[in-house]
Amino acid sequence: MSNDTNLTSETISTAPAGTQAGSVIKNALKMAFGTMTSRLLGLFREVLLAALFEKHITDAWSAAFRIPNLFRRLLGEGSLSVSFIPVFVDAHLDSEARAKNLVNTMYSILLIILSAITVFGLLFPDLILSTVLDPAYIAQTEKYNLTVHMARIMFLFLFFISSFAFFMGILNALGEFFLPAIAPTLWNLAMVISTIWPAQWLSRESAHYGDQLAWGVVIGGVLQCLILIPALHRKGYFPKLTAQFKNPDVSRVFRNMVPGLIGTGLLQ
Repeated sequence: MSNDTNLTSETISTAPAGTQAGSVIKNALKMAFGTMTSRLLGLFREVLLAALFEKHITDAWSAAFRIPNLFRRLLGEGSLSVSFIPVFVDAHLDSEARAKNLVNTMYSILLIILSAITVFGLLFPDLILSTVLDPAYIAQTEKYNLTVHMARIMFLFLFFISSFAFFMGILNALGEFFLPAIAPTLWNLAMVISTIWPAQWLSRESAHYGDQLAWGVVIGGVLQCLILIPALHRKGYFPKLTAQFKNPDVSRVFRNMVPGLIGTGLLQ
């Protein structure tokens, strides 16, 4: 899984120019280390998948993963992050209370959207898969049924990866880059463990052989989300749920999201 974190000029900083330059270099090196570690582990994961699982299982896993990954790009690390961070920076520079109100309201709305999509995906994964997969793939009944089964499990991943992307955006804007950069390593680590460990004792003839790959995706998503929570608490920006959705800053975020959602949706 790639890490889409970027250093931007939106990062909140009041340090002198020389200090800022040194800080940018330091943060860039930390991000590079985290990204490289994650990608090396990801390469190891791919080698293990090819070595330990038959092709129809890895094909089903890859196809099932396309669905939560699509929504992740729409609601998580793509349009939402790009639209949210500039508005959050403006709010934070104005007042901490305004910024916290934005975070609380935005995350509460995000949870409602994610919950609705996740429940629909858990109940009707075949309806979604049938619109994005090639008819020739769907015609392979055994593989397609396995794909539907895995997709139903992996839809839980959407909830956690989108939360991770939201938390990452807040921390990046506040100048915290290392944790968001290293967090995807936990996802790849969970995938490596879920690939190696159950494969040692679960029979290849079992109807559930391959389930561990789907659960590895979910567990990895939980871990990379959880690792950011202490940092959010330290900075005072862990979201609190609210039912007060009327917020001009939130309206700005959604207005900014529209072009990105259309563009990303067409691209995907």
